[in-house]
Amino acid sequence: MNHFFRGLITHYGLPAAVLLLVVENMGIPLPTEIVYVIAQGLIIRGEYSYLTISILFLFAHLLGSGISYFIGLRIARGLHQAKEVSGIQKKLAGWYQKHGELAVFFARMVGQFRPWSSYVAGTAEMPVAPFLIATAVGSALFNALALALTGTIIHYSSQHAWFAAIVGVSFSAGIIAAIFAEVQTLVRKRKNKDVEKKEDTD
Repeated sequence: MNHFFRGLITHYGLPAAVLLLVVENMGIPLPTEIVYVIAQGLIIRGEYSYLTISILFLFAHLLGSGISYFIGLRIARGLHQAKEVSGIQKKLAGWYQKHGELAVFFARMVGQFRPWSSYVAGTAEMPVAPFLIATAVGSALFNALALALTGTIIHYSSQHAWFAAIVGVSFSAGIIAAIFAEVQTLVRKRKNKDVEKKEDTD
């Protein structure tokens, strides 16, 4: 899949990278790590400045997150009409009134939570301004760290073959571990469903 996205960005350029980040921030899981690798390559070759890519990537994060946030707001309005879940939404809104800015900020750092945090913030009816500020600050920091880490890895990989080998093995191990964890989760859910069905039958 990484080869597909690499080819997409190579063919269509930086706009394709920005689009992938927008889509990923809307909750559609994409391997956007490759975006930062290619972006760092563009910076090294002098095709784009670090500032230009940082601004475009921040825009992508804000656009994708903003779309998700406003979808969450629409969901919240629907929940108000459903008495059985309106209480849960009110509790969520109360929690976000106290901790919303920190929750949104730190969620930008975690890949598993980042795409969905905006939906939750919208569903909790977090005010727009604090949401956008926390998202902007968190996204800017994440982009800076991601680009810096990618640049370091590219530099050391080009200078030391052993480091490139370690990175490759670690990346492969990470993918295998993620797949294994996902399989375990699915098996656990299936077992829980079987237990529930058995209890209902008894």
